[in-house]
Amino acid sequence: MLENGMLENSKVPCSSAELMTGNTTARQRRSGRCYVPIAVGMGLALGLAQSASAVTFRTEWTGQILGYQAEGTFSYDQTQNYTDGIVRRDDLTDFDISFFDPDGNLIKTFEDNHLNYAGFNFNFDTRTQEILQEGFYDEPNGIDIGEFTVPLDGAGQPLFAREQPTGATGLNFWSAAPAPNGEPIPHVHLTDFGDEFPDLPVGFIDTHLDVAFFYPHSLSAIR
Repeated sequence: MLENGMLENSKVPCSSAELMTGNTTARQRRSGRCYVPIAVGMGLALGLAQSASAVTFRTEWTGQILGYQAEGTFSYDQTQNYTDGIVRRDDLTDFDISFFDPDGNLIKTFEDNHLNYAGFNFNFDTRTQEILQEGFYDEPNGIDIGEFTVPLDGAGQPLFAREQPTGATGLNFWSAAPAPNGEPIPHVHLTDFGDEFPDLPVGFIDTHLDVAFFYPHSLSAIR
């Protein structure tokens, strides 16, 4: 249920037994059997594996408008010391992410996204176990995953900015925090730049397939 820009989930949470034994999947959660309570932005669903050095987490996200989904995993070396406890792009050992349409059909998978996408931005606070995403996509507390490509000029510089993406392409999950009235409105988008998937329904302004707001702002605040 979408109310004042926030998602209210009335389903029953998965029990700890279901989670730890693996007797629930994202498809089951989407179909209504149960759900894992996660953040409005991309959140942690369950720690998958842990060794003496490496730790792997699964992450999930659900859009507030049409219910697009993201599912992925990321890993890092937990024996290392990270500045301010934040794991960033260069600290990751693995990062895979897949996006699904509202019916659960796979749209696209990005393997080793941290190695293959120049604009990749991902920041994980090991102290709070939170993925930082309340800033703009290119900031230390923002997120930018998937792909986003713009034409370059003769000097190799981008011709267009993210906010004016004429000619841009790529399926991209990214954050923004505009402040039209002086108060930031942090949110994340799943955007089909370049209309690579023309048959997919658009949920929010232009090419944004879906969106999720962190706080109960009216959707009209940034339209």
